[in-house]
Amino acid sequence: MKIGVITFHRAINYGAALQTYALQRAISDLGFDTEVIDYRCEHMENLYKLIGGFKQKTFKQNIRGFINLIPSWKKMNSFRSMIAGNTKLSPVAYDSKSIATANQRYDVFITGSDQVFNYACSDFDKNYYLSFVEDTRKINSYAASFGISEIPQEYQSEYTRLLNRFNHLSVREESGRRIVRELTGRDCALHVDPVFLLNAAEWSKLAKDPGIDNYILIYRLNKSNIIDDFARKLAKKTGKRVIN
Repeated sequence: MKIGVITFHRAINYGAALQTYALQRAISDLGFDTEVIDYRCEHMENLYKLIGGFKQKTFKQNIRGFINLIPSWKKMNSFRSMIAGNTKLSPVAYDSKSIATANQRYDVFITGSDQVFNYACSDFDKNYYLSFVEDTRKINSYAASFGISEIPQEYQSEYTRLLNRFNHLSVREESGRRIVRELTGRDCALHVDPVFLLNAAEWSKLAKDPGIDNYILIYRLNKSNIIDDFARKLAKKTGKRVIN
């Protein structure tokens, strides 16, 4: 049996990268031939474009963007290398036009974890809901997150249709369980984020010594000039290096 996992594996985000690694590893450890489907969602790819969009910003913002271009490229390359070097990716990359051909490669499809059920994250790309999968294949979710507590009225009927196709549904939050119940009348499993499926010893195999001491670490999901400015002031005051 060959299993294909679709998730936000190309997001430049620590949580997204680690949950991708963990889920593929956990399923493989059960004895299944498992791959992360190298799907390139157009909306997600545009979010992480290094060049583009400068015309829509102020001159000051454009200057800041150019200054950060090389560090941003290094960061993106690190994430791409981590995923490529530590997970088993599909041998070909898919886009919205070619993703249906993945039916020829996998017997079972799994979506998750992360906010794959959040329409806003992917511009409601239904491939994360496994809409491309043929009825002859099994489709499941694992610890999928909606990331919101309510589904807007205009999306509810489509969510109902998509969720009802799943053979097995697993979500990450109790609020997601309630959403599934309200939209489909089905109950679903509640499971932890896949990062918790691996123990400390397993994570230590992936971890590397950063090789630096006395630093200030910034960990956040979204850009914040307030946090950056505070970190710079703190670094100047303490003499420590900022790691972003």
